[in-house]
Amino acid sequence: GCQMRLGVLNEDDVKLMYKAGCRWILFGIESGNPERIKTIKKNIAISIAKETIAWCENAGMTVQASFIIGFPEETEEELRETVRFAKSLNSSIINMNILTPLPNSEIYLYANEKKNFFFPDSLRKTAMEIEQNATDKVVVNLSDVDDVDLKVIHYYFHWQSFAGKGTVRNDSYGIIKKLARDTFNRIFKHGIKGFFYGTFSSAKQFLTVFYYSHFFPGIVKKYNLK
Repeated sequence: GCQMRLGVLNEDDVKLMYKAGCRWILFGIESGNPERIKTIKKNIAISIAKETIAWCENAGMTVQASFIIGFPEETEEELRETVRFAKSLNSSIINMNILTPLPNSEIYLYANEKKNFFFPDSLRKTAMEIEQNATDKVVVNLSDVDDVDLKVIHYYFHWQSFAGKGTVRNDSYGIIKKLARDTFNRIFKHGIKGFFYGTFSSAKQFLTVFYYSHFFPGIVKKYNLK
């Protein structure tokens, strides 16, 4: 699989990619609000997202549509707009990543200037390390909504991806099956110690996802997540 920018592919390209062996593709869309797309200088036309994703899904690919929530001054209405847009795409998997300002980026400098925010020493890492480890956390909230709203939206879509029947090449409960395979692979690759550590981490993550996606019905309703 691969990551791809909206506006690069046409339908024939997608068919050729599938024929060549491509089975999943991730599009970084970031927001369902056209003005936010301009503000973050993404320079994509989100109006073509639905058609592009349909090409990929029809070809047999698993599509991940990736968004960011928690932008500076982002409001409840803007979040609802992004949620509506994401749900309209019929993508196999939707990621709602919580914004983490990377060091020396424009948003990071904004956070320092407007919010008097500085990264804790624990997050003074490479951009890649931060991106891999911080998208589940509200490191700094630059939006106009509560931290818990961002977490519920983030984990609700996690749960939908986990529990959905058609998330891996229309394989019923494909992600659950993949997690089970990964668990057994971990036993043979890392031994019993690695297995127990991995199982503990997986169980903790599962409970976190379940908690935020099921125990805040008011927030679920506020953003029309169901």
